[in-house]
Amino acid sequence: MLSKIFSENIKELFNKKKYQDIILKIEEFSTMKNRPNGLSNLIGVCKIAKLEHKKNEVISALLDFKDIYNKSKKNLLGVEALTNFITTCVTYIKKYHEFANHFPGVKKMYEVKEKFLFIMRNYLLQVQIYSN
Repeated sequence: MLSKIFSENIKELFNKKKYQDIILKIEEFSTMKNRPNGLSNLIGVCKIAKLEHKKNEVISALLDFKDIYNKSKKNLLGVEALTNFITTCVTYIKKYHEFANHFPGVKKMYEVKEKFLFIMRNYLLQVQIYSN
């Protein structure tokens, strides 16, 4: 569990757009293996949001998004990670043509998410029907 002070500090840095500072704090706090799901997503977003970034940082962000997807296939954070993964690939594909190699794996990831979202939509519809 993240401490309130750590969370507030990260939030403040994000509001100030100090993405590199957030990356350093998260990497200091955790490794990819033991990183809480939300932080994996946030660190990937910060790597992409920086005004200047290198190819290896974009690849690292893709790995972060893939990590969070693999850890969260059955919840909405996994959907967000998949969206970030696809958006990053599409955004940088013209600059880094090899990112096209990531798309065959995306199809499988997307199919798993579609099954999850179908189940969630049905569940929410049932809740709505039975709560009236």
